[in-house]
Amino acid sequence: MKKTLIIFALASAVALTAGCFEDIYLSGAPDGTIALSVSTNGGAGLLRINPEMTTATLVAENVARAEYSPDGKKLFCALGSYGQDAIRYELAVCDVDGKVETVVDGFEWREKNSTPMMELRWSPDGKYVSYLMPHTTNADELVDLHIKQPAGPYHLVIPKVAFGYAWSLDSKEVAVVATDAEDVHTTALGSVQLWDVEKKERTAEPAGVFFYPWLWTAWQSETTILFSAHKVEMPLAGKSSLEAVPISLFSVTRGGADMRDLLGTQELSSGDYPGMFDISPDKKRIAYVVWLPRKEGATFEGPAGELYVANADGSNVLKVAEASQIQTPPRWLDTRRVACAMTTKSGDKEESHIYVIEPGVKTVDLMPLIAPLVAPKEASPAGGVPSPSTASALSTSSEVTTGK
Repeated sequence: MKKTLIIFALASAVALTAGCFEDIYLSGAPDGTIALSVSTNGGAGLLRINPEMTTATLVAENVARAEYSPDGKKLFCALGSYGQDAIRYELAVCDVDGKVETVVDGFEWREKNSTPMMELRWSPDGKYVSYLMPHTTNADELVDLHIKQPAGPYHLVIPKVAFGYAWSLDSKEVAVVATDAEDVHTTALGSVQLWDVEKKERTAEPAGVFFYPWLWTAWQSETTILFSAHKVEMPLAGKSSLEAVPISLFSVTRGGADMRDLLGTQELSSGDYPGMFDISPDKKRIAYVVWLPRKEGATFEGPAGELYVANADGSNVLKVAEASQIQTPPRWLDTRRVACAMTTKSGDKEESHIYVIEPGVKTVDLMPLIAPLVAPKEASPAGGVPSPSTASALSTSSEVTTGK
């Protein structure tokens, strides 16, 4: 009987950003309101969409990310100041209209045509904020997880982690996939790690994995962690490299026992951005992307994938979106609705969508609603990033309402 070895690796260099993957960001408040952040090479803006998804309102400019607090009364935001050579991001706690209350941190980003994977989060109890920032010694390819109290001195840094970290239900721990390797151009070993936030120490390593930035974690319960990882059978018979090894979704207890492959024959794929999934706030369902193999003469230039939802144990699988060019990781807005931006193609025509999906019930495309608020950007004469005063990501219209 073959044994499956789950190890975390990076077979080739992967940049901190992935172009459009972080150009659109959605967050849901407890009352059903949606915060939609749109960032581009010319600016950024925060839109608020009502629970019925019939009205979109521009509430603030230059907001590249906005994450609702657990009670829906605050936003944790990334505010972009667009200079000629770089973008300065300030991470701040704001009111629901994007007005700054407390600046938490900040950094410069020189990749003007992309947006960093910041993954802004609140702890479930609202006591902490957390975010990713470039690793000091390898800013282009590794990130560190920072955890802070907005108005206090507390600061924890967990170095060299994958993009998808997760808070425990009681806010006492975080789960990450991390590596000790300094050079991610070579195969790097890592592990699923649990960190005690108050003690600032690593308390458990339930699984060893191959390191890859596009890996995610989630807490299914107080004792069970979900994570994506390469699905490796040793020896690697018939595999020329780790890039040919599929990625799946696994569950494991915090002590490392009872490890299970939740997807069976289904795979998160070994595509360009594998491993992405999200778990609903009530921990009952997951949403994940199955990437399709890129073929010669494929419809899309970029990777295409299908969006699925399932019970958190992998049962009751339902495809909720057909093959599309996925633009954002799936994100549960509440216990009913999952959101994902994607591009579809019919003949020579490509159409962009921001779908909010209530599985088995209905799908709403937000793009027609927000389109009047989003305008094309103009490049500056020198080829740099225009300042907010000369070019905005948004039109002068401040609210749009559908006839529904």
